[in-house]
Amino acid sequence: MSIDLDPILGPVFVQLGLSIVLVMMLGIVRLIEIRRVGLAAIRKNGFSPKAEQLSANYKHQFEAPVLFFVVALLFAFALQTTPIVLGLAWAYVCIRIVHAIVQLTGDIIFPWRFGLFVASMIALTLLYISAVVQV
Repeated sequence: MSIDLDPILGPVFVQLGLSIVLVMMLGIVRLIEIRRVGLAAIRKNGFSPKAEQLSANYKHQFEAPVLFFVVALLFAFALQTTPIVLGLAWAYVCIRIVHAIVQLTGDIIFPWRFGLFVASMIALTLLYISAVVQV
C-alpha cells in the first residue's frame, strides 16, 4: 500500500531537516564549549559568539519558516500544488539554506544575508498570493 503525498511536502521535509541539523549542531557546539571551559564559566560569561550565532540561526527557523509551513500544508491538504507553487516552495527552502550558510560562515549582512532574506520573503509572499487566488 502506498500513499500519494503532495509534492510540496518535499520542501517541507527539507526545511524541517534544516532545523534538525541546526539544533544538533547547536547541541554539539554547546557541549564542546561546556567541556572545554566548564559550566560555571558558561553561566558567568555565556557561550562563545560562534555558539550564539548558531543559536540565533536556529531561532530564525521558527520565524518566517513557520509561515511557509502553514502555506505549504494548506496546499498539501486543501489546494492544488501547481508546478509554479512547487517551484516557489523549493526556491524558498533553497534560499533559506543558503541564508543559514551565510549566517553561519561569514555572516555578511549586506548585501548577502539581507538580500537572501528579501528573496525568501518574495517567494513566500508569492506562495501566499497563489493560495489566496486558489481560495
